[in-house]
Amino acid sequence: MEISGYYNKGKLLKEGCYYSFKYVKCVTLEDNNQYMIFEDQYGIRHFLEHESYRAYNLTVSSDIKCLVAKINCTGRIYLEPEHPLYITGNQYPFMISSAIELSEGVQLTVKDCFNNLINIHVNCKIQDLPVIGNTILAKVVSIKKGIPELVTEPEF
Repeated sequence: MEISGYYNKGKLLKEGCYYSFKYVKCVTLEDNNQYMIFEDQYGIRHFLEHESYRAYNLTVSSDIKCLVAKINCTGRIYLEPEHPLYITGNQYPFMISSAIELSEGVQLTVKDCFNNLINIHVNCKIQDLPVIGNTILAKVVSIKKGIPELVTEPEF
């Protein structure tokens, strides 16, 4: 989807593409949440919730590469700043925190580089899994609000 910034001709951002945004400032709004204000190449400002990206250590006045993750039907643009470590499509080791056997496989809980807990469904039996505390390779399929979405195939 393409949408012009506030209906100005020629000012198009495309969903699924990366652009450089200027981190203008951080503000606290009436909802008592902090928001980062990013400005695109056309001077249009976009808000991102600060808490989701606190661990990224983004600094005001820097240029931040962001994915235009979604453009909704009203034209609101959702940005996802580039993760400081993970790249979508690549595999990384993640430490296993817990494993729960389900009827259709196992649900693993792993920790990412910022100690976020992430659930992964694995089609195997619990006795086939590595020990809790060890690592498992998982592929980053997407990143939303700073948290990677992961998939893995049992390769033990």
